[in-house]
Amino acid sequence: MPRDSFRTWAAVVATAFVASCGLYTVGAVLLSRQFFPAPALPAVLADLPARFLPPGYLGEVETIFTPVRPAATALYEWTGVLFWTTALTTSAWLMRRSRVPTGDVAAARALLTRSGGSSLAWTAKTACPA
Repeated sequence: MPRDSFRTWAAVVATAFVASCGLYTVGAVLLSRQFFPAPALPAVLADLPARFLPPGYLGEVETIFTPVRPAATALYEWTGVLFWTTALTTSAWLMRRSRVPTGDVAAARALLTRSGGSSLAWTAKTACPA
């Protein structure tokens, strides 16, 4: 895997995380009247890690404030989704850029036939085209 690809992936994910944190923090402070109770900056910062949790875990976290208007709801619910979408998309991009080692299928088949192998190896032998 090229190091430049990994560096690009890390930079994009780090930038997306910082941007998501900044967007949520600034947005929640600016839209504080659209939450109940209206949060101050310390409450927004305390709630920030919960925005990146999977929805199934959010029932385990005590809420400090809840959105009561559409803009606040979008900010509250979609900040983490946008970050994780970016992280997963760039991860898929990184995997596609990975080099897949190629080899001589006929030599591998001959080695397997001559030396034996596990049941999984035999499955691979029958699945590979000649």
